[in-house]
Amino acid sequence: MKISIKLRKENPIWNQYLDQLQTVAETRIVINGQLPEICDDDILITTNLTSDELRRYVNLKAVFLPKTGIDLLPLTELRERNVYLWNSHANADIIAEHALALSLALLHRIPEFCEDLKNNIWCSDGKNYFWQSIKDFSIGIMGYGHVGKELYHLLQPMNSNIYVLNYHKEYPQRVRGVESLEDLIEKCNLLYVCLPLNDTTRNLFDDKNMQLLNDKFIVNIARAEIFEEKTLYESLKKGLLAGYASDVWFHEANKSDRAQRVKPSNYPFSTLKNVVMSPHCATHTRYAQSRYVSDCVNACISYIRQLSEIGSTQ
Repeated sequence: MKISIKLRKENPIWNQYLDQLQTVAETRIVINGQLPEICDDDILITTNLTSDELRRYVNLKAVFLPKTGIDLLPLTELRERNVYLWNSHANADIIAEHALALSLALLHRIPEFCEDLKNNIWCSDGKNYFWQSIKDFSIGIMGYGHVGKELYHLLQPMNSNIYVLNYHKEYPQRVRGVESLEDLIEKCNLLYVCLPLNDTTRNLFDDKNMQLLNDKFIVNIARAEIFEEKTLYESLKKGLLAGYASDVWFHEANKSDRAQRVKPSNYPFSTLKNVVMSPHCATHTRYAQSRYVSDCVNACISYIRQLSEIGSTQ
């Protein structure tokens, strides 16, 4: 059994886990751009993978992601090859915390008030300076997975009027389920987007569905592409959407090049007062990466040991 750890660049955090992985399989680190034409590794640990790179892994049995999002993988090809896929939810709690922070900044108008006060503008110039309390809203969570569950637990002490889409799973007694996205939107005026990006959710909120969101506040902690870019901007500019806070955007800088400057969208969202932006940093805490890596390594070791047990009983 062989393991390949494919990284964008050198990352010393992986060095402390190499010994653990070496106890169960031969393990090597490969930096992007140094991938050989033919890789005979059985297991791949990575955060991103192209179709071309996947074709080089001729013996691949499993892919482990030390992160949550799986949209940077060739999912169709992985399914066709019956490759086992695992992703980490170790930081669902801090992602939910960041979503809550974004919503409070939006409702309390913190960035707007901060900018005004830096220019010595107080509440006495005739401007509407009312902010809104999260206690006064009906709240909807789109996607009751790991992040959605953590978000619910954070919100519940502040507001018990919380709804989720009913996927006929087992929910805590206080969770209120509704049967359709339309019902969820109709009942709620603050909506958290925690959906995965896939063929069903990409551009879910196009020109037609965006009309459902009139006068709603939206917090997006999932992926920008769930919204049609131009429609989202125009809805916010015209005031059809009450407000939008997001940690995810349509264009992002290469994290390996911190000097790179990239506009987050083709449209000037940053000029709108009803928008709060953060740079895809929901997991940028001091220990978040270690939590992801540790979780991934433990899952990989467990997977290999299970394979060994199955092999020994056959």
